[in-house]
Amino acid sequence: MNGSYAVQNMLAHSALDLLPEEVLIVSRCGRVLAANRAARRSLPQLADASRQTLALADLCTQNELQLARWLHERARASNMAPGRLEFTGLGGRYTSVEVDAGGLNLPGLPELVVIRFRREAIFVRRILQLHKRIETLNTELTQTRNSTLRLRQLQRGLKSSNRRLRDLVSRDALTGLYNRRRFDSALVEYWLQAQRQQQPLAVVMIDIDAFKAFNDRHGHPAGDRCLKRVAQAIADTVRSEGDLAARYGGEEFVLLLPETRLHGAAYVAERVLAAVRQLAIPHGGLPGIAQVSISAGVAAGLPGQDAPANELLEAADAALYRAKRSGGNRVARATPTRSPAPAHPQHLRIPAVAKPPSHP
Repeated sequence: MNGSYAVQNMLAHSALDLLPEEVLIVSRCGRVLAANRAARRSLPQLADASRQTLALADLCTQNELQLARWLHERARASNMAPGRLEFTGLGGRYTSVEVDAGGLNLPGLPELVVIRFRREAIFVRRILQLHKRIETLNTELTQTRNSTLRLRQLQRGLKSSNRRLRDLVSRDALTGLYNRRRFDSALVEYWLQAQRQQQPLAVVMIDIDAFKAFNDRHGHPAGDRCLKRVAQAIADTVRSEGDLAARYGGEEFVLLLPETRLHGAAYVAERVLAAVRQLAIPHGGLPGIAQVSISAGVAAGLPGQDAPANELLEAADAALYRAKRSGGNRVARATPTRSPAPAHPQHLRIPAVAKPPSHP
């Protein structure tokens, strides 16, 4: 089995194709041996099956000597490290991309370099651990088919590994919150559940105030640290079972709160605002803004049978826009999409962060 075929075979049976980030596996001499599905979509050169000897230099604007030195350093590194490559063919133009790259040493294969768009320090270790675990379970399943009890145990282990893999794919790499893809699917699930049970559902849209000015003043690394701290404050505040917190995109976050009315959702949003204020992250990007703050738009209601799932999301986004237009650092409520029918108090879930005030 030659090196290229072995690497492509490993990629085909690994979790790399499930990841939304582009991943390339390159030999130390610069030959592109394998690419996951996301990379093949982003780089049209990789989709041309007739090109069997594509080199990294064919994809990048850096000269071959620079790339050779960079690959030599990365192949000998034991950990992923950040770097920057300028690719051609991304949307038909030159695009500078931040990447993580590190050596990948597998038995029977030459020295390889894994290049991944964007950053996650433990990416290779996690993927290899999951890949090895799944391969081990599959091998053991083949060897013990005649043992029903052992077979069931292995199946449970495989399901557990797949659940961890799905959770990894559904998480935002920077903040650790759920990503946009997971939120979109959860919104439909929660909406249909609320329709069946005739229970209210709430959505809270959150945006960091003047975040572009913060990045311009302090730089993107500081912006990433700010996003992480705000995300952690959100996660620490929203702890009720069934509640979902996700990074919606850029500096925007979103909360899904099942069985929660408008006043309860607004109370949760106020708690998140207070938690971010307590971080006391210096801002200084614009006059009059001493520290980082957030704005939130809240919408809640009882889903109608024919209403679309994005109805609450649009209402919460409109409320967020009003909060931003009013100066930020505040919560704005949307008009309920539908007035819930009277219910016994035991059917109304109160957010776990604290008991809401009696007069919202």
